[in-house]
Amino acid sequence: NYALAIAVNNAPDILAPTTPQFVDQNVSLLIPNVSITDADAINSQVTLSTANGVLSLGSTAGLTFSTGDGTNDSTLVFTGSLAAINTALAGLIYRASAGFTGPTTINLTVNDQGNGSAAAPLSDSATIDI
Repeated sequence: NYALAIAVNNAPDILAPTTPQFVDQNVSLLIPNVSITDADAINSQVTLSTANGVLSLGSTAGLTFSTGDGTNDSTLVFTGSLAAINTALAGLIYRASAGFTGPTTINLTVNDQGNGSAAAPLSDSATIDI
């Protein structure tokens, strides 16, 4: 008797605010309730961007950056374990560009990089309205 194990890649899922976030000009805004789940995640890649301000993470421990460094960046691309990523996202801060007023967004994408299986990478994306 032989058991055949087939690697399955489950898609990541982003939890993010679904209602607009509000902030006064020249004030930093902590974005609440942002996290990622993935039942079979090893390491994932996250892309965050905003057109009218900068983003900072609550922590950069355990993350490897290919774009930005986690502090005052308009675009961030980094990889890490879900634990490290969720710790970073728990302290996600948005700050508008000097003089900017009006609506904007934060775009968030996660790619599970296939999680070590032969399966194609899967991703999820979310937009946070500000």
